Amino acid sequence: MSWYAMMILQDKEREIDKIISYLDYHASFTNYEGVKMAKEFRESQKEEVVKEAGEFIEEAKRNDFKNNPLIEAIKKIRESSRITEDSDSALKSINLNKLIREDI
Repeated sequence: MSWYAMMILQDKEREIDKIISYLDYHASFTNYEGVKMAKEFRESQKEEVVKEAGEFIEEAKRNDFKNNPLIEAIKKIRESSRITEDSDSALKSINLNKLIREDI
């Protein structure tokens, strides 16, 4: 089932790329420089995502995220105050995964 889901996702991505290519082609007649800048921006965003994913994988391999004192302190505070899913505490809203990715 996961393979089918992945294939459907890839088909949708190809369809989106095809539509973007058509739009780029038609827009290039009126504003070539704008289309060129938009393509460069999209490519830079893809490169950034790949770079971030690679950095996260390397950190996970080294287990660097396990020794972060800020994350450990937040976990201890959460455990000590017994924050539940229903509470509106400010500590509950802290995204630990985001802290790990941003290397805080």
